[in-house]
Amino acid sequence: MLSTAYSPWFILLCLAVGAGYAALLYSAKTPWSRALNYGLAALRFVVVSFLCFLLLAPFVKTSTTRTEAPTVVLAVDNSQSVSLFTPKPALAQLTAGLPQLAAALREQGLRVETRTLTKAEAAPDSLRFTAARTDLNQLLTDSRAATADHNLAGVVLVSDGIVNQGQEPQFSEFGFPIFSVALGDTVPKKDLRLTDLLYNRVAFSGNKFPLEAEIAYEGYAGGTATVE
Repeated sequence: MLSTAYSPWFILLCLAVGAGYAALLYSAKTPWSRALNYGLAALRFVVVSFLCFLLLAPFVKTSTTRTEAPTVVLAVDNSQSVSLFTPKPALAQLTAGLPQLAAALREQGLRVETRTLTKAEAAPDSLRFTAARTDLNQLLTDSRAATADHNLAGVVLVSDGIVNQGQEPQFSEFGFPIFSVALGDTVPKKDLRLTDLLYNRVAFSGNKFPLEAEIAYEGYAGGTATVE
């Protein structure tokens, strides 16, 4: 579509300037025929109007509509802890199921990428769980950056949830839905930890003073534990 940097009403002004200039030059009596005079006036009108139109800085504006398939990223935690703590049958089922999942998503018209902790795009049927460090926050951030030019519909995060580097992903805002697939040992571990210790800042020698300890526990519901 042809547009100008100014209001379209200025085009009428360009035509008026061209018509006025042609009338001014060719309204007087001329030694050539009237038909030639009209032809020259028309030519002058077109040229002057066009030159005035060029002063409006015309440009051609086009718009293109492109339909892009949504992208789904299979973000796989390929760290050593996954292979160490995930039962072998479950790990084998995962490595066999990921290519099937990718194929099923593509059949539904989705664009599928598989990414691991090594940052580069990987094939879902060639995963090796050998990474020494797990930075899930960086994995999700790289997935977003790699698909910045695409319509990212969501990320399927396959992980055991063990993070030993970087920020915990629950404290980040990614801007896309995350669908988690849990791996690793699903048996809850028993754990006791000292979360806080309250005491008087000043105590005199020989006097008794209160000491309050806050203990957090996991896996001891309905049971007992000894803290020493």
